[in-house]
Amino acid sequence: MKKFILSIMVLSCVIPAAAQNWTTVTATNITDLNQQKLAAGQLCFLATDQNDTPISVGVGGGGQLLRRSLCTSIAGGAITAFSVPNPATTTPAGIYYRVVAKDASTGQEVLRYTQVTFNGATFNFDNYAPISQGQFAPPSGAAVSGNLSVNGNLSVTGAFTSTIFSGNMTLPASGAATSASNFGSLQETWQGSYWNGSAAVSDSWTAQSFVAAGTNPNNSFLIFTHSGTPGSFLQVNSALQIPATTAATSGSNVNSPTLNLLGNYWTGSTSNSDTWTIQDILGAGANPPSTLTLSHLGGSTGATTVDVSSVGILKTGAVNAGANTVSASVFQVPGAANLQIDTARFGALGIRVQAIGANATQALTVMPSGTATESTFRLHNTSDPLNTGALQIDLTGTNASIGGVAFGTGSAPTMLTLSGMGLQVGANDSGLSRTAAGVVAAGNGTSGNSSGTFESRKLQLDGSTSGNTVLQSAAAASGTLTLPAATDTLVGRATTDTLTNKTFDTAGNTFKVNGTTITGSVGLGSLLVVSNGTPGLLQWACTGTAAASTTISLAGGAPCTTTAAFQYPISSSGTIRNLSCTSQTGGVNASSGLLHIRKNAVNSNIQCSFGTGRACIDVLDTMSVVSGDSLDMTITTQAAETLANIACTIEKQ
Repeated sequence: MKKFILSIMVLSCVIPAAAQNWTTVTATNITDLNQQKLAAGQLCFLATDQNDTPISVGVGGGGQLLRRSLCTSIAGGAITAFSVPNPATTTPAGIYYRVVAKDASTGQEVLRYTQVTFNGATFNFDNYAPISQGQFAPPSGAAVSGNLSVNGNLSVTGAFTSTIFSGNMTLPASGAATSASNFGSLQETWQGSYWNGSAAVSDSWTAQSFVAAGTNPNNSFLIFTHSGTPGSFLQVNSALQIPATTAATSGSNVNSPTLNLLGNYWTGSTSNSDTWTIQDILGAGANPPSTLTLSHLGGSTGATTVDVSSVGILKTGAVNAGANTVSASVFQVPGAANLQIDTARFGALGIRVQAIGANATQALTVMPSGTATESTFRLHNTSDPLNTGALQIDLTGTNASIGGVAFGTGSAPTMLTLSGMGLQVGANDSGLSRTAAGVVAAGNGTSGNSSGTFESRKLQLDGSTSGNTVLQSAAAASGTLTLPAATDTLVGRATTDTLTNKTFDTAGNTFKVNGTTITGSVGLGSLLVVSNGTPGLLQWACTGTAAASTTISLAGGAPCTTTAAFQYPISSSGTIRNLSCTSQTGGVNASSGLLHIRKNAVNSNIQCSFGTGRACIDVLDTMSVVSGDSLDMTITTQAAETLANIACTIEKQ
């Protein structure tokens, strides 16, 4: 098959420079579909790249083109002729124009073309035909207006730039190797464009092979280089493999190539490379062991660390630290002391730290507690760590406990001693300490201090011979109880006591006789007993708005919704008269607030009604009572009742 090579070369211009560098644009028929020419408007040209991004370019013959539109007026479908740089002679050559027409009467854009290109001294816009993808234009000068189709091979001398390329591309070496020099490939460039906040900026990736020096060199590199955006990534959207270059045989296995990670560090006088490698290392024979090896090949002489602190869970089947053998139940770290996980001796998940040797001293053991899933921390007697009692710190859920347990042949300890020390609780400002034999003080965290507060719902005090007494605060506790500075016995609410040296002041206190509160010379919600024993004034009251459509009982200031009778016992004979009641608001209607005085739970003839008023009295009717009778007061209300804060008095003579 014959091969055809098309060489594209820069042709020398034979037309005078002045005629080629600028192109005169004309148009006489900018019209609607109905052949109505655009009466008035503007036609604007703006230089762009192939992506329709505005650009600045050099004008052929000298000068710079600004990155903004050049506009001319339209009148009757014709424009005033104007000149723009010839795309074939600009630097770079082969630019495009964005052409936009606007209707002056509406301000609307009525025409837009992108990637408009031409060549020559004149450009009649009336005859412009857009070149779409798939159409091909022949070369004109040093530029091609539109697409270029090449059937055969294409040889390019100089840079090759393409927005669309279909087929294989081979980049040759930049030179022929000699005994003195090796050559890599030519450089291939991928151009991007990104917005930096104010303008379009180029983003570039390049690829080039590099061959090390010498005969049959060991190293050939494919180098990717990026410039442009602040961040860059080389992304592979499928599986990435680094395979061994040769097949294994019955006599040898082949390790993988190494993946080298290189950093640069300062030696104190210059920059030097620091290298880590990752490699699959295979053992000998059939089905050999496979080891993924992470190695520091050299560079910095500082400490080397593999940091997996950001990993949530690190899983492994077995770990070999140094030269120690890892068995199914033991993990050891060598050194002056062993960290030993030995499930055979200490149960599943058991851990022991001890000096080398059986039953060695300085033992620390963490092991599960029976069948529980929580761990237990145990401290052992250092003289015989396998056969002694242990102090066990047990974590069960959110509760931690300290206790003595038996282990091996040893007995469980029964006492925890803080020798010469107090115990700080929660913070260094609170603590318990010994102040004397058998005396423990709650203090400010300093040994021997007793200025703290002991807080508890109950305090149990044991009797010296038997029994105990419990001190307990109220359910909704508040206030401070101050004990007198004296040796005495406290008086209880229900205990039988004889008081001495006591003074009762009725100011600010409530004093009751036979369950009746005495608060003044006329009483309040109760029967007042005066000094000569003669009965006086009885008073009932309730607070709030009265309950609707019901019969309520007045009590000593209880809510006006109470229905349980509040009865006063009568201790002597007499006559009941002069009923007088008030309400803060009137009743809802004329039937509101029918009030009865009841003797022994039966209505008497003493009664009155509030109606819509605020007062209710009965000074005509009387009733006899004897010792043992009881009196109470009821009120019958209406729907949507409005009576509120009712108070009543009646005399006993």
